[in-house]
Amino acid sequence: SVDAAGSGEQSNGGALLGLNAFLSLGGDDVQDLCEELKVPLLLMGHENEWLEVAAPEAMLYWEKSSLCPYAMQKNAAYLVVCPDHLLHDRRLGFFFLQLNTMYQACNLGEHVLASEDAAGSRPFVPVPLSTCGRSYQAQAQAYLETCRSLGALLSSRNAYADRCVVVYVVGAFEALPQSIVHTFQCLHSVVGGRDAESSLNFVVQSLSVEQVLCDGNEPFVYKELALTVYNKCRRMSFSHAEGVMKQEQLYEPAFILASLPTLGRSADRALREAMSIVQSQGNVLHMCFHVEEWSEYLVMCACDGVGELLHRFAVPRKELEA
Repeated sequence: SVDAAGSGEQSNGGALLGLNAFLSLGGDDVQDLCEELKVPLLLMGHENEWLEVAAPEAMLYWEKSSLCPYAMQKNAAYLVVCPDHLLHDRRLGFFFLQLNTMYQACNLGEHVLASEDAAGSRPFVPVPLSTCGRSYQAQAQAYLETCRSLGALLSSRNAYADRCVVVYVVGAFEALPQSIVHTFQCLHSVVGGRDAESSLNFVVQSLSVEQVLCDGNEPFVYKELALTVYNKCRRMSFSHAEGVMKQEQLYEPAFILASLPTLGRSADRALREAMSIVQSQGNVLHMCFHVEEWSEYLVMCACDGVGELLHRFAVPRKELEA
């Protein structure tokens, strides 16, 4: 990795290469192809006013500086799907207690354990791995069945209309290629059975067992997770048209860029001028897509220039091949 400050310090057991040292590896030609990007300024709230803060400082000192998200607070009630042998492990409860504290300290809203009466399920949902032996396929199937049952139960209820329901899936799959597929299937099965008429707003977040049971998690681990969950949660908007109620999930980020980014000097001059015109009109849209060999979908994402708009699409590969 490259350290723009040029300190060359060690990081995570590996050498952090200084910028000057990196440029010297490729000779004089490399310097014409590289440029140092400016640290972007983020726009967020602070004491009922807008504040522009550099990205590193915003992330490191968010709760200590009493920063607030760009959007409104989002209250969340959560459930945890985890292996049955973890239910009595004190570290499981401690992890989510710390996450609760960090979520609220960052002024993101409330993050509390879901009520069994409101959710229709115990807040900690066990996956019966103790009866599966060491069979990977049996464990994966147990996760799928548990997630599918919970998803169907949640979809049939309209409780928590004032907050988002977050389902944390603590996985115990081995580090095998097919574990990615099974994790994706578990997450999809929670929301896949959602009733089209249900107004319940819920999202799913995957966690590893190692992350949850680690006694030495730094505060930034909880902060990063809290912001991830906040950005995943949507605000439900309801409207009536011709006697029919329509609902829409609105994306509201924790922060956006304070200004539109500009292309650097290494970009083509004509491209920079064209981009400048487009940005001045406020019509910037970034698109990206990704597909894996094991996936049945082509996943696409669209975002505007400052990150205030976000839309995701999943197109079946069969439709593209047809």
